[in-house]
Amino acid sequence: PLHKLTTLRLELQGNSRDNRGTGGICSGDSGGPTLLGATIVGVHSYSQQNTTGTCNNVSGNVRLDTVSARSFLSQFVPLPAR
Repeated sequence: PLHKLTTLRLELQGNSRDNRGTGGICSGDSGGPTLLGATIVGVHSYSQQNTTGTCNNVSGNVRLDTVSARSFLSQFVPLPAR
């Protein structure tokens, strides 16, 4: 679930209480994709693991829809229209 949206970051609240054991973004996930359906909307940057180790705290994800991110990425890959 969405925790906070800033001009550079998408913060998500992990959810280990969904009975699927999925937790959330955890240590070792940095650089992985943040997906909305089949669309990559961000890149994992950090996570805050709680004391139970379930990774259900807030994670930070760099947004890929910003002008600066799109400008950088367009040097390497074709981007879809906005």
